[in-house]
Amino acid sequence: MTPDDPSAGAEPSVAPSRLPDGGRDVVSPAAPLPGGNRARAGSNAGPRRQFLRFAGAGALATSVHYLMLVALVESGLAGPVAATAWGYLAGALVGYAANRRYTFASRVRHSVGLPRFLLVAAVGFVLNAALMAWMTAGLEIHYLVAQIVATALVLLWNFAANRHWTFGDAGRE
Repeated sequence: MTPDDPSAGAEPSVAPSRLPDGGRDVVSPAAPLPGGNRARAGSNAGPRRQFLRFAGAGALATSVHYLMLVALVESGLAGPVAATAWGYLAGALVGYAANRRYTFASRVRHSVGLPRFLLVAAVGFVLNAALMAWMTAGLEIHYLVAQIVATALVLLWNFAANRHWTFGDAGRE
């Protein structure tokens, strides 16, 4: 470009290039992307990075759950059972949004992704209860040790199901 060039000062029209494995190069934040102005966070992430992001999103969702639980109970607006139900719902919605955008960078429609996410969470809920019953009553393992094992197994279930079904290619129907 020369100073006399009419395109001088205009934003460059740079699209990300394809890598040999089908992924996308990282582009500068100033380079516009088709359909948006920045790359999606999880689009280049491998399973290990996605799992760490998934765990982080889960920690955020759990924090929202507990904050709402405490706020509702301590303010006298709800009893513990109702407060934890509202907190769980709020946490689930935060988890859905964080995982859709940050962990998996999914473009699955909300009308498909949200019901699937909630179904995966419901299966995880039942799996957690079943594992706890089996380990505490059947195997007589201390309840805290059993909960640690159950949490780890449910975390793996939730990650795999959400990665492959809720936000993966199967969700792009």
